[in-house]
Formats: sequence, structure tokens, C-alpha cells
Amino acid sequence: MKNFTIFSALLLLAAGCATKEAKICTTELNDGYTRYTLSNGYIGVDVMPQLRGMISGVRYIPENRELFREMKIKVAKDDLLPPFPEVTSTGITDFLWGVTTKGDVPAKVISSTNSPEYADIVMNDRFFRMLNCEFTKQVSLKKDSSAVQIKITLRNHSKKIINAALWQNIIQSVSRDIQWDTIIIPCKGNTAKVGRKGVKFFEEDTVYQECDHNDREVFTAPARPWIAARSDLEKGVFILRTADELAAEGALFYTYKAFQNHTMEFISKPLAISPGKSAVYNLEYIFLPDMQNLSEVFGKDVTTGIHAAVSGKKMIINMQSSGVVPPTEWSFFLTGKDGKKYNFPKELIPELKPGKLITLKLPLPSGIPAGKYRFCGNSAVENFVASDTVTIK
Repeated sequence: MKNFTIFSALLLLAAGCATKEAKICTTELNDGYTRYTLSNGYIGVDVMPQLRGMISGVRYIPENRELFREMKIKVAKDDLLPPFPEVTSTGITDFLWGVTTKGDVPAKVISSTNSPEYADIVMNDRFFRMLNCEFTKQVSLKKDSSAVQIKITLRNHSKKIINAALWQNIIQSVSRDIQWDTIIIPCKGNTAKVGRKGVKFFEEDTVYQECDHNDREVFTAPARPWIAARSDLEKGVFILRTADELAAEGALFYTYKAFQNHTMEFISKPLAISPGKSAVYNLEYIFLPDMQNLSEVFGKDVTTGIHAAVSGKKMIINMQSSGVVPPTEWSFFLTGKDGKKYNFPKELIPELKPGKLITLKLPLPSGIPAGKYRFCGNSAVENFVASDTVTIK
């Protein structure tokens, strides 16, 4: 009977570990600040409503690995002023590009969900950045996922149109050692300016690995709706992904280096919000723990990262997803500048899920000439064309 009880307990434990259920909890910090933490066994994300709803930390739970430096709060007190917080530079803060008012108005928590399927928190700030504009932010985390969904709604209460470019100021630290991350940026080619802002010029669409110590700040035009950070010291990529329309003409990617920080920032295409109307900005933060680089990011319901590189006479392909993707047959091919396609044999990709890296080693198509090629793929439900190019010698 005793052995049966132990066996039953082990079965229950295994069943509980089979899915990474979502939950939300709160922690009281110093000086009366409350941190909300959404977690699911893969990812933990910290949200601070009293600091404008910022995301103050993200961690990969299986390795107890922090992807942001620890946030510290010190509340300054003055006899003539109300208490105000002093916060170390870290986390993800929401701004509006071109709006100089940075008012630290706390967001109010208007709802939260705590269920095994998903956890979320919804916050509201009636006068966002001291404007007559209402800010509502929903942070959500599903079970069995390494992606955090963000939905920001701006409602214009003024009597004139507001052109609102959402600015995501992300101060991450993928490496656990103190060093600058490399920022992976899919850049639009043949573009020298976005509006009146000069950007780094590339002759064609490319993935730029930005870690030039001589450049304190870099602006680029997006070729794809994602930007990512990686470390040369250890595996794992942290990705911001947004909607195609937000990364369209008028959007910017931006990086800035100061002290040990190398930011990855996104400024959306400005959306014109008429009086009494609203605009919605959908974002996703993803951590792929076993990837070391990226060629492309794709996926409708679940985000998948892929990296392709030539090694000798083979193409090495790594894939990992933020959620569960059933086994899928893919066709991969290389496309030359002349548009000619060189096909690889079809491949049945096993189930994808967080914490599982799929590696393929495919012989290069016979007869392919030396040159630069785009790596592409399609299945019955997905397709991609990588921003990056591979070189065959």
C-alpha cells in the first residue's frame, strides 16, 4: 500500500510538470510598492503598476536566469514635495516618441486573472504622460509558453488628433555577466531617412548584429516587425515582436549604449487618433533559451525563431518556438538575387515547444553557384523569407 501511495504521488507530480500552468502573485516591496508577477514554469514577468505599469523584470524559470538587471526602488522624500521614486535603469517602459513630458503617474490596476490557462493584469492611467490621453495596458501570459503578450490601448480625450508613436524603451541584460548584449536588427535596405530622422544605411535588407563600441546610438528602419538581443557568452535570445502595421514606414529601431546597458528599443509607426477614438498596439516579448542567433521570426499563433548558416557543404538550421507547435512538414529553399530557387528536400519538423531546440543539417542543393542567398521556407500554414542572407563560397 505504501509503494502504491508513493507511485501515485509520483504520477501526480509528473502530471503537474507536464504543463506549465499560469499564475499571478503579488509581492510587497519597500516603501509601499507592489510587484505583480505572472509566471508559468517557463517565464516569470514582473509588472509594477505604481511605476506607470512598467515591466521591471523577466526571468527564465528553469535556469533561474534573470534577463533584466535587478530593479531597485528608493523613495525620495522632501518636506515641500510628495514622495517620488528613484528607480535603477532596467526593465521595459512605455513612452510616446516626441512627447517630452515623462510624468510618473501610477497606473491603477482595474482587473487581474489568475487561472491555470492564463494569467493577466490590466492597468489604466487616465492622463498618460500628462496628456489628455487614456492609457490601458494588459499584460498576459498563457500556460506552456515562453512569450508575454502586451496590449496597449490609447484613447484620445482631447479635441484634436493625436499622432501617437508608441516607444518601447527596453533595458535588458541577456548575459548574466556584465557586458553589452549584441542587438539583432532586421534593417530595411536603401533607406537613409525615416521622416526627418537619419538612419544607418544598408544597400539591401539585412540582419545587423549591432555591438559597435564606437556607436553610442544607432537608428535603423525596420525590415521586419521584431528586434532581439543575444549574448556572445551564453545561449538564448530575447525578442520584441509586434504587428506588421506598427513596424511599417515611419517606424524606427533604436539602440543606445551607456555604462553596462545596451538597449533594444522600438518606436512604432505613428497612429493618428481622432478625438474620442482609440488605437491599439499589440506587442509580444519572447525568450528562446536555446537559440544563439536569429535569421527570422515567424508564426501566427505561436512565435518561432529560426537561424540558418552555411557550414562547409551543409546548411545548419536551428528552430525553437515560444509555445507548442505540432509536427509540421516544411519546404526550405534558397533564393538568389535573380529570383532562382534552389530547393532542399521536404522535412518533417518534430513538435516544437519552449526548451526544445530542433537542429537540421541539410546538404546544399546540388549545382548551386557561389553567391548570396535568402533562406526561405513554407508549410501548409506558415511561410517566411529571412531578412538575413547566407553566403555560399
